[in-house]
Amino acid sequence: MKRMILVTPNASLDVLNKYLDSEIIGLDEGIDIARSSGARISLAVSSFKNVDLQHVLTFLPKEKVVRYSDNRGENVNLKVINFLFSQGADEVVLLDKLDSGFKHYREILLTLKEAKGAVSFQDDINLINYYAKGSHIISKQGYDRFYVVGFPSAVISMEHVSTPVRNIRLNFTDSKAIDNTLLERVAVLKVNEGGVLLVLAKNA
Repeated sequence: MKRMILVTPNASLDVLNKYLDSEIIGLDEGIDIARSSGARISLAVSSFKNVDLQHVLTFLPKEKVVRYSDNRGENVNLKVINFLFSQGADEVVLLDKLDSGFKHYREILLTLKEAKGAVSFQDDINLINYYAKGSHIISKQGYDRFYVVGFPSAVISMEHVSTPVRNIRLNFTDSKAIDNTLLERVAVLKVNEGGVLLVLAKNA
């Protein structure tokens, strides 16, 4: 399975350090974040509006540098991630953060849902995935608890958790969400209708 780690300008260096053996992709100012970690960069992707191309070419050969067209209002993360899937990625881990304004927050969530393959979002506190209809195995991965919200709506069941649920409906616009802990190493999430965002979180 080919997993690529997309290092954005908002990426956490601490999180990136957990993936140094993976295939690292630097996006815009994230290129220098990836370089500062000592990671071997497989590809640098940028519009080169805020990044100096000549600087990047001092440490990467030109065949590992890709320029994207920066169209106003476009979801850059989604555009670049779908490009990575076209290059053979089976999974992409998006290293970013959620506290960069509502527009950016919305784009991250839509990227998880609309990307052409499996995408995870990760920052210092959260690991977020989108799950469509079907049965899914959820593992702890070192996190303390999890939250499930409909995106935009879903009917779900869960097993092997502290409070099992069966055929409960969740809507993104409701205040209701599943707040739970995993009793065992893994849990089972069954999405009977729609899709959900599942957030694995660390206790503050």
